[in-house]
Amino acid sequence: MTAPPVDPPPVESIDISQSVQGTYDIIVDSTNAGWVEDLKPAIEFKTKEIAPKPLLGQVMGHRLLGVGAKIECKAMQFTAATLGLAFPWGLGRIMPVKVGCDLYQYAKAVVLHPRWMGTDKSLDINFRKMVSIGPVAIASDGTADSAIPLTLVAYPDRDKLPDLDLGWIGATDPAIVVAPT
Repeated sequence: MTAPPVDPPPVESIDISQSVQGTYDIIVDSTNAGWVEDLKPAIEFKTKEIAPKPLLGQVMGHRLLGVGAKIECKAMQFTAATLGLAFPWGLGRIMPVKVGCDLYQYAKAVVLHPRWMGTDKSLDINFRKMVSIGPVAIASDGTADSAIPLTLVAYPDRDKLPDLDLGWIGATDPAIVVAPT
């Protein structure tokens, strides 16, 4: 007689509804780019049904084809690094140099650090490659605080394909293995 299966240990979880409240410092390629608020994260899994024909369309599972992450936010305080994130192909240009170019070449490492965590980086949201894809409106009426709405998408690191590695949460990249000393 075999022993019953052992339940896996509980996994730490983050209540995303609580984690998106408040403001975040935004760091682009290790440069502080100001802070953002009204964070609206979305993660999408692209799948295809596994439905063998002999089973008359019965879905037997789903095959993972890809994963994507998008964040909408408002840059409330911004620097040249923020504007570089909003206009990755260069300030003064409305569009990339060539229509049809691969925006991946403009993607940068982005970290969203919850400001309420102080110096604790345990809830930092780290993206390996992220680029702005949305319309950017910079306006000010001279009386209200100006904000730059940003729509950022994360791409998997192409150097790690076929792994779909968008990034990690926390201070330390779990993909970096430290050799024992």
